Amino acid sequence: MMRTLAALALLSLPAAALADASALPDVALTRSDGTTVRLAAVVSAHRATVVEMFSTGCPVQRAHDARLEKLFEAWRGEGVALLAVDPEPSVTREALAAEAKARGFRFPLLLDPGGKLARTLGARFCATAVVIDARGRVRYMGGIDGDSARLHDDARPWLRDAVAAVLAGREPDPARTESRGCYLQRW
Repeated sequence: MMRTLAALALLSLPAAALADASALPDVALTRSDGTTVRLAAVVSAHRATVVEMFSTGCPVQRAHDARLEKLFEAWRGEGVALLAVDPEPSVTREALAAEAKARGFRFPLLLDPGGKLARTLGARFCATAVVIDARGRVRYMGGIDGDSARLHDDARPWLRDAVAAVLAGREPDPARTESRGCYLQRW
């Protein structure tokens, strides 16, 4: 019930609330190797940036690992950055490094200290994907696709379609969808 209410609250947000670039903080995200990545620098250097809210223990996240890896590979050379960002307070940099290695990720796995980015975006569930254009505007927010922990070949690829729209200079349709991941730990 709470998850449904949170999803309805997200879907009821006015488009302007998601498109306001001034609301997007220039947060310092920490790589699993300890180096810092500034979100604004990544966003300004790419045609589109995908921030995926990550959680190490969520079965929905694990189920989507291979799909994220395929998207990462498909976006190579297209000017798209993929950042998996863990905002949960219980996760350490060392644990995140071990997780990235165990899962074999080729895209960055980053910490969001204090959950600042997740709070600003209103992300409450892992596997929430946010597409940000080069000007810092949030153009899509929601699920990676229409699946949860069980994947289906015919799932609607919301994230893939949203990035394709941004790269083509169009508005994603839909611009918001329900995230189907586990509830993120609070900050």
